[in-house]
Amino acid sequence: MTLRVIAAISIAICSFAAVTQDPPGCVTHPCTTTVRCAIDTASGSEITEVRNAVNSGWRGDTIKLEAGCTFNFGSTPLTFSSVSGTSGYLTLTSIEDSRLPQDGTRVTPAYMGVMPWLTSSGGTTVFIVGGSSQRADHVKLRGLWLRGAGPVVRIGTQGTFNAQTPTTNNHQPDDAVIQHCIFTHRNNWLSGTGGNSQSQFIHSHPRTIAVIRDSWLAGAMALSGEKQAIWLNNSTGLTIVENNYIANVDGENIMAGGTGTSIGPVGPSAMIVNNSFINHPERQRFYVWRPSTYVFKGNIWRDSVPAPDNRTYEAQNSGLTSSSEPSWPTTINGLVVDGGITWRLVHTDNGKHIVKNQLEFKNARDVTVRYNSFRYHFVNADQDQLFDNKLANCGNNSGSPCQCVPYFSGRVNTSSATVSWVSGDYLPVNRVPRDKYNQPGNAIIINGTTYTVSSYTSSTQLTLTGSAGTQSNVTYKYGDEHLVNEVTGPPCVPSWNRNIVFEHNVLSDATHAVNFIQMDNAIDSFTGGFTLRNNLIYDMDRDTWGKIGTDDGNPGILWWTYMMPRIRIENNTAVRLISGAYATFFFENNRGGAPLTVIGGDTTFRNNIFHKIAGEGVAGRNGTTAEAAMQYNLCNGSCATDQIGRNIIAGVNLANYDAHGTNYNLCPSAAACTVNMDYSDGGYGKLFEDYAGERWKIRPAHYAQGGGLFGKSIGANWDLLPIIQGLSITPTDDKALFRYRVSGSAREIPCSIEVSTARDMDWANGIADLSPVSYLRPDTDHHDRSFVDGLGRVLIIGKNSPLSASSTYWYRLHCGGALKEGSFTTLAALTSTATINEVFKAPSTDDYALEYGTYTRSTDTFSDTTATTSCSSGAQCSISFTANRGDIYGWRWVRSSDGEVGPVHMKAIQ
Repeated sequence: MTLRVIAAISIAICSFAAVTQDPPGCVTHPCTTTVRCAIDTASGSEITEVRNAVNSGWRGDTIKLEAGCTFNFGSTPLTFSSVSGTSGYLTLTSIEDSRLPQDGTRVTPAYMGVMPWLTSSGGTTVFIVGGSSQRADHVKLRGLWLRGAGPVVRIGTQGTFNAQTPTTNNHQPDDAVIQHCIFTHRNNWLSGTGGNSQSQFIHSHPRTIAVIRDSWLAGAMALSGEKQAIWLNNSTGLTIVENNYIANVDGENIMAGGTGTSIGPVGPSAMIVNNSFINHPERQRFYVWRPSTYVFKGNIWRDSVPAPDNRTYEAQNSGLTSSSEPSWPTTINGLVVDGGITWRLVHTDNGKHIVKNQLEFKNARDVTVRYNSFRYHFVNADQDQLFDNKLANCGNNSGSPCQCVPYFSGRVNTSSATVSWVSGDYLPVNRVPRDKYNQPGNAIIINGTTYTVSSYTSSTQLTLTGSAGTQSNVTYKYGDEHLVNEVTGPPCVPSWNRNIVFEHNVLSDATHAVNFIQMDNAIDSFTGGFTLRNNLIYDMDRDTWGKIGTDDGNPGILWWTYMMPRIRIENNTAVRLISGAYATFFFENNRGGAPLTVIGGDTTFRNNIFHKIAGEGVAGRNGTTAEAAMQYNLCNGSCATDQIGRNIIAGVNLANYDAHGTNYNLCPSAAACTVNMDYSDGGYGKLFEDYAGERWKIRPAHYAQGGGLFGKSIGANWDLLPIIQGLSITPTDDKALFRYRVSGSAREIPCSIEVSTARDMDWANGIADLSPVSYLRPDTDHHDRSFVDGLGRVLIIGKNSPLSASSTYWYRLHCGGALKEGSFTTLAALTSTATINEVFKAPSTDDYALEYGTYTRSTDTFSDTTATTSCSSGAQCSISFTANRGDIYGWRWVRSSDGEVGPVHMKAIQ
């Protein structure tokens, strides 16, 4: 069923224009305002009614919009500028709000049919902004399909926070929630067609908190442009990103900082990213033409031999290319058929999708990133990390240039070459001094005279290259005081990369995992405290995921150019690393040809599992050995006891590592050997439970289990990672039974599933069985026909509307930060019945029956019960029943004497 047909059904139910309020006139609150549409596009008067309801809404009020109706707010965004009241949220939602997923369940594109469609003809669609006297606090957007040129939703202003501007942090909105919303590029979540259309989804600038959860963000795109799904900038509040699907972004999926400063030098700031799946999937890859290759709608390709004007073609549908290259059009919007694909010329002069880092911090503090997956990162730009850390010192103004020397001023005392603070006027400690915008990185002006800093001792003292004499309580200036112009422009503000925890994540299918790079003019008090702990990293391969025909140039799977204080690299597992990098961990001891004072010296590097690449597991610049790279970069020359050690580094010569604690190599001896992660030694056996089967959990009998430093196990704790385990799919002719287990991080999160008749998973090809228009929340394993047993889950497809026999279906199963995708094929039509014989171990001597048939989760009941059979305690008891082939049945034993029941089992009858 197509989305337009779904929408038509919804509109037909109430095909009249009406605005109702309960109570009438909203004379008291809470009040519900319902806006319906006469046709499938809201009229000017209906748009005005929505604006009026928002302008007069109170906390606790609800504004419901017609599902399937397009509300186009033109060039003036729908703006929440103030909210009265003292409790609850002012909620903007769908008239079909009761059909939306339950809290904690991720929405999928199938729900577009029960959502109103909000868009604009120029820029922002929804704007949540503070006012001078009353902020737009406590606003919730729920169950909306949002699209536009972008940013589609702006929480707060990108304004500047300094004495030269009227906007202050106190005027920013607070407690804004976006839940169960779908953000797409124009009209199609894949990418749509239309070349240069631009879209950014959410700009978050909260005063204290903003929450983005249970939502779907896919397709923030622009040819040769950089877009983000979620961008934090000029924000001092906490943004929580939880249980979302974030994909298909031209640029960074999530970015903090980058233009203007996002966090001032004082005040709280934070971000939490939990249980989300974040990717740049294969539909994004930029190719030159190749034969007989599957292409997704929206892919950008070029001629196999690029034309002189670098023409770019966009696929108008999904399918296979021909065995021979077509004759390409030469005029914009020209079309050509290529096997099963129609291409359209959309751009010349190097136009393409620019895929950049999936998660990028240019200015972030107090951040926690847990239980997420970062996967599928095809690269066609120079920034090819799943998680990238850098600094972008910027003026306190959205138009100011970045990468500047941060400005400090105050009063100091001097004694020859020693400069000391006057109490309260802290001095900068610039860890990576660089000249920027004609401003020397080491210049300081003391009492009107410019001197050069030779060393930054502390925030209360520094040393000059020459003498400043003896001076008392005189002024000093350091860095760029004016960036826009030399008289009134804002000063350069230091960026943060401080107190960041990245743990319990899965990173795979990319070229590189984690980078620390571009830390120019890093101020010591603004950086430090980074934890990389209990992450799984696998399938890093430059040949598969890198730029076509070129070397991406990064030297390590994890690349560190700046070893700030308090770095913790512990209990990570990295396997199947095929990348052509120099080493798994690359610790750079110089940058730009000159050594830099960027060594915190207290880095811990312990209890990790990884293997060597190109001869080494750890390396440094210019052939630096593993021992030297660790001693200099991690310890700043002298390693403390237990700072490094108990790492399993498969294949390496331990003589290069054991100067810094006991390590292991999965080899017959301490000498180097061929990498074999499935190695079995005589005493402990194999490291993992099933390496070939991708179950990289430490075997209980292995020394890695509890054998690390401080009694911890070595490697990642498998049970804390977002992984769907043991997935099995049993199809019949018109149904499919999914069985699987989730990890502990998803215990309280319902899984949701998409199933499509087409490989590209376009919403237009979704199946009727999972339509929320026809059935209530049919796509979750917490549905009444599904089953949950602790971490075990069962999900039935075809339970409401049957699938077609002998047909292939594609699926995407979402469980918090974990995701599985693939396909299954139904059987040919099944007829007749089958006798099903179930055997169980009787817990006591008694009469037993089987409850069987259709299972209802809410009542914990079955549709049928067999006759009883006498069974002896501890013996195998066998009971039979008859079932129709093609059905999916549940069953469990029930004891006659007391009604005690056994565990529920689900079975597909083939």
